[in-house]
Amino acid sequence: MAEGVKNEGRRLAAEARSVLSQAAGERKNAAADFIQALATAVDRGAEELADRGRTGTASLVRQASGEIDSLARQISSREPGELLAELSDFARRRPALVTAVAVAAGFAAMRFFMSTADRPTGHSGAATESVETRAGREV
Repeated sequence: MAEGVKNEGRRLAAEARSVLSQAAGERKNAAADFIQALATAVDRGAEELADRGRTGTASLVRQASGEIDSLARQISSREPGELLAELSDFARRRPALVTAVAVAAGFAAMRFFMSTADRPTGHSGAATESVETRAGREV
């Protein structure tokens, strides 16, 4: 009986690892797709800059787009565990940079949430006021 329980435990653990690995792979692919879309958007911005005669800036933005695209390809070509190990190694080698990025991301998130909290939901106040003012004049 004890052997049966051990075998069942191993089977369940293997099944859980498989489910977690599949979920991590799906998240990894979604992240790679998002980063690829970001690279495409940045590249479109570079094209617009070039169209406006800002060739130097456009060149820098294209380089950034290429780096972002490269990151997306690297993410999609690696296993989640491999990515996590690389990220951990990077954090150990450059803790100050990782801390600075975390602080910057936190600051950006705070600014984003504060700016969206200030916006009214639904119609803008100016549009509502305009309709109410017109309705008052017509009556």
